[in-house]
Amino acid sequence: RIMELASDPSKPMTRERLLAIKFDNKYAAKSITVDFLNAVLGIDYSAEPKLLKAQDHLRAWDLGTDKDSRHAALGIMVTLKTTSEIYTGEAPLPPDASLRYAVDYLIRHHGRIDPPYGDLNILRRGDVSAPLSGSGDTLRAVYPDSFGDDGKLAMTAGDSYIALVEWDADGNLNASIAQPYGSNIGDAGNVHHNDQVEMFAGEKFRPALLTKDDVIAQATARYKPGER
Repeated sequence: RIMELASDPSKPMTRERLLAIKFDNKYAAKSITVDFLNAVLGIDYSAEPKLLKAQDHLRAWDLGTDKDSRHAALGIMVTLKTTSEIYTGEAPLPPDASLRYAVDYLIRHHGRIDPPYGDLNILRRGDVSAPLSGSGDTLRAVYPDSFGDDGKLAMTAGDSYIALVEWDADGNLNASIAQPYGSNIGDAGNVHHNDQVEMFAGEKFRPALLTKDDVIAQATARYKPGER
């Protein structure tokens, strides 16, 4: 997918283009996901109207995984087991069984085969969750650890710490950063345990604090190790 997006030498790699590539969420035309999708689309479901309808819906998928897409949910539920076995421990299904599984899962949990993708694909940390674009083997790489019994694909792997570091013409440094959850990993009661969930899911950044003075200016509390 990077080759599809970045191989045109006539286009300068601007900040905007770099970020567009970083957060691109479509599958490459020559990906294993598309190979598997084509196998599903090649099955004859003329005797099974429900699956024929699902196949037609799948055929209209643009291979994008935007959280608002009404085609990505079915596309991902059909193909994700081919790219996520290392995280879920669930072996890939053959093409026919994958479509049947996807249709059953979506209707059982969402009442339809075309819910907004963000209804399934979420970033969750404690009691905070946010709809998320992307999927396994896209440049916006996010992977679930299970196909949830609640109808959710709660993402636990893939994109993590992201830093955009820039120098201007005079050599001045600026950095913007993002990570999925918050800066306090171990204390679920801490405000910084999940305060970056929505920012990360929204593909946004916060300024990096590059100096001691920057850190002190933003501090809400100061203490020394061993102090209460």
